[in-house]
Amino acid sequence: MKHVVFLVGSYHPLYSAVGICVERVVSLLKNNYKISVIAFKNSSNLKDKETYDGYNIRRIETNYQKKLNDTDLSNLKIILLKIINILKFLFRRESLDYDLVNCYYADLKKLNSIDTIDVVIPIVFPFESIVASVNFKKKISPSSALIPYLFDNFSLGVSLHRFIFNRWIKFKNNKRLEVLMFAMANKIFSMHPLKKHFDSVIPEIYLSKVSYLEHPLLVERNINSVNKKLEKINFTYTGGLFRNVRSPNGCVKFLHELSKMISLKANFYCFGNDLNIIKKYSNTNPKTFHYHGMVDKTLADEAISKSDILINIGDVEGKQISSKIFDYLSMGKPIIHFSYTNDCVNTNLLRNYSFAHIILLNKNNLYTESMMEKTANFAKSVAGKTMTFDEVASLYPDALPQKTADMFKECINDYFKTG
Repeated sequence: MKHVVFLVGSYHPLYSAVGICVERVVSLLKNNYKISVIAFKNSSNLKDKETYDGYNIRRIETNYQKKLNDTDLSNLKIILLKIINILKFLFRRESLDYDLVNCYYADLKKLNSIDTIDVVIPIVFPFESIVASVNFKKKISPSSALIPYLFDNFSLGVSLHRFIFNRWIKFKNNKRLEVLMFAMANKIFSMHPLKKHFDSVIPEIYLSKVSYLEHPLLVERNINSVNKKLEKINFTYTGGLFRNVRSPNGCVKFLHELSKMISLKANFYCFGNDLNIIKKYSNTNPKTFHYHGMVDKTLADEAISKSDILINIGDVEGKQISSKIFDYLSMGKPIIHFSYTNDCVNTNLLRNYSFAHIILLNKNNLYTESMMEKTANFAKSVAGKTMTFDEVASLYPDALPQKTADMFKECINDYFKTG
């Protein structure tokens, strides 16, 4: 049985959105291969090694993460630690944490000495997993298959670089790392929105290595939804909100005005550094707005299930698919998407979903005069309704986890057939 190793960021039990995608695929591959997952140790309560769902998880911890995991640190020290870390990041030649690269590489090397690694699948984000895997293939195991699995844009990533000037100053060096990834990889799987970027920056000779697929998050779930006359239409947002990347300001102000036309309750299960307006409206208008803070995935899924209409907020550049959209779609619920660009990838994704309504905001969070009335009519017409899972799956077959798992199996089996 071939030994397949995934390098991921936050994983079980403290999943990132990407970690959830990886878990969906791993759960379908674990009976065909021996699986190991190398992930962040992002809590002092987590074990360095554990067996979960029939495969092994190994956790790595950078010096920075060790300090964050120190439960005795005061809030002031944590803030100072994060500021220092950002400053260090800004002054690096590439947008990399080389301590993290070394941690991944050291654990790959150690694991390989115990049980020979046949396939390495680094996940982006973080891109450090790619650099460590390339080094492993170069120095330790040239015969292993290297199959990067890409969810986010590295050289042009908005949230990664924090500041536009930082992105452009480092673009040339970061692009060089992306080209190296393509040169060294045996195969690459990537999300569809990255195609335009790769077509423009990667030499044509390497482009045949990449296949594009969708977030493997479309799974059938139990839903709590019946058609009924509602006293209040229940709106729900789940996920992160970050200043200059994914801001709730336009959404909250729009819902505030909408509440004057229809009776609604807006629930926000969220985290991040751009929550002030949600907290403000939750305090001044608690009958309409409710800030729940950060919750675990079980509670988030329960909130989605009980909601009538789900809210999605696009990133300011419209280039990042919101993975939560597939959680929303899995429930077959109506979705209102707030977009800041005409060519937003989330808008394009939802185009064929009849229960979707798009609100286009400009940079000042303004919208067309007719949009408020259209949204009120949409909300009243779809509240309490759902689409069956089979109907959703027929619209988004590439988002079924089995589709991605089958592509990985075909790729791995072909490599060792011809290798």
